[in-house]
Amino acid sequence: MTTDIVQKAADTLKPFRNASSLTKCFQGAVNLSKVKDGLGKMHAGVMLASDDMREISAFANAYTEALNSLGVIGKKQLVVVDWQNMVEKDGFREAFNTAAGGVLVIVNAYSNNRTLQEQLANCTGTGELCGHLDKAAFDRVSGQFKEAASKPVVILSGPVAALQAAYKAEPAVFNMRFITKVGF
Repeated sequence: MTTDIVQKAADTLKPFRNASSLTKCFQGAVNLSKVKDGLGKMHAGVMLASDDMREISAFANAYTEALNSLGVIGKKQLVVVDWQNMVEKDGFREAFNTAAGGVLVIVNAYSNNRTLQEQLANCTGTGELCGHLDKAAFDRVSGQFKEAASKPVVILSGPVAALQAAYKAEPAVFNMRFITKVGF
């Protein structure tokens, strides 16, 4: 079954520029499904720098299906939100609640970052995103942090130049929350 998941992903993503790196995400998800460390949803998150919305969509759909079949997420649900809308409307909580138990795809991250006002809004948005990604409770029995079943897996995507610039500005912030980065 797990070999089938990776092969199906490879076939689906073959036409895209980042096909090889994206397919590795599926092998990572297979490995992750075997290790129950309590923070699997954060570890399954992907930071995807791509200018091709078809690539982002194909990856997100196939990844959602794979994560659900592996038991990493409880619902085969995919929610797509625009970064700018979330930043402007303080919509992070709503987006995470809507995607509960599934996959949350954030598109166009950091695409507006020219003015000081846009930079400050993106900085605030990054803080909000990190706050939601970091939510976990300490389980005294196992001695580990555990995520709620309702927490979604996050795919943070944006234009190549914009997402790479955001990453270069604060790599530690993203490295702690997105083990897998594609297009960097």
